Amino acid sequence: MISIDRRDGGQRGTPGEKIPSTSIVLDWARNVVAPGNKDKQLRNRVISLYADLPQIINGNSSRGVHARLSQYANDHNWRVLAPQVTRLVSQLPETISDEQRELAGLVGIMNVAIDRQTDKPGISFSADEFLSRRANLEYFGEEDWLTSLAFLVEINGQKKERERKNLAQTQNLTYLEDLDRPVQLDDIKNMYGNVATAIYPQAVNISPIRDFSLSEDEGLILIAQNTSLEHFVENQTAGDRERAVRLFLDIYNYRLNSPWFQPEYDLAWIYSVYLAIHPHPDGNGTMARTLVDNYCLKTGIDRIAWGEIESHTDAFIQYLSDMPAGMAKLLKNTPRIPSTNN
Repeated sequence: MISIDRRDGGQRGTPGEKIPSTSIVLDWARNVVAPGNKDKQLRNRVISLYADLPQIINGNSSRGVHARLSQYANDHNWRVLAPQVTRLVSQLPETISDEQRELAGLVGIMNVAIDRQTDKPGISFSADEFLSRRANLEYFGEEDWLTSLAFLVEINGQKKERERKNLAQTQNLTYLEDLDRPVQLDDIKNMYGNVATAIYPQAVNISPIRDFSLSEDEGLILIAQNTSLEHFVENQTAGDRERAVRLFLDIYNYRLNSPWFQPEYDLAWIYSVYLAIHPHPDGNGTMARTLVDNYCLKTGIDRIAWGEIESHTDAFIQYLSDMPAGMAKLLKNTPRIPSTNN
């Protein structure tokens, strides 16, 4: 069974109050929890009921997202509804369906909105991740908000988006292992297609090299101060990003066969520089980790246990102005997965 914090928080509303939306959500929740066929009409009614949720989350900026969520919870009586739906979700088995994961996601965002967060090994949810995924859909195609919740909710330490990224990483690592020539830009584009469709299954006509700005580009100010990296990120057009990736690959391929073997430095250089270039709309960390893992396999050293680094992006930002030397210090103390070649 899913472990979940049962503490009720916040105002419960007037006893006996009739809330039409409560009935719709509870009917859907009971249908999802019960074994057997699922009622798609009930699901569609819930989607319509909270159709403005993505816009409420987004607002004008990421600032104030939790305040907007709290107001949304008050407007939709989530303080009354959340404990009831939470009790239903607590009945779910360890292995759950996509529909049940959607329900768990709704519980997650409700609990965040009413400051009734739950800890692992139960259900946890990040409103900021939801905001980010919904923003990325501009480049990857439409997806209803329940599907988004299902990808992002963490249940007993497991998250669908993370699982799909790991799957794409494994697939691309096999591709690189079978490659009998230097890695080329077309290989990067093919690999990125695997990453994008794993994270966003509905995606079509994916542009592997972005031609628009991201918030991560703010880090370029720090990169420009680093003389070992500045030539990778001189400009921020798609053509310049392609040029930067080609230059990166020239050095990457050399490091795979270099007689001057400096594993900690090489690992840090690969990871840091690829993230600095940040060529893709999303999934840059997954691509960078794949290239690092390929280096480990090709050189016979232990792979990095990425799951032991709590936030790859935060670690990257922390050492940005001093990378790759600073990143090398971080990765040197990171747990490793023993190489099968040793």
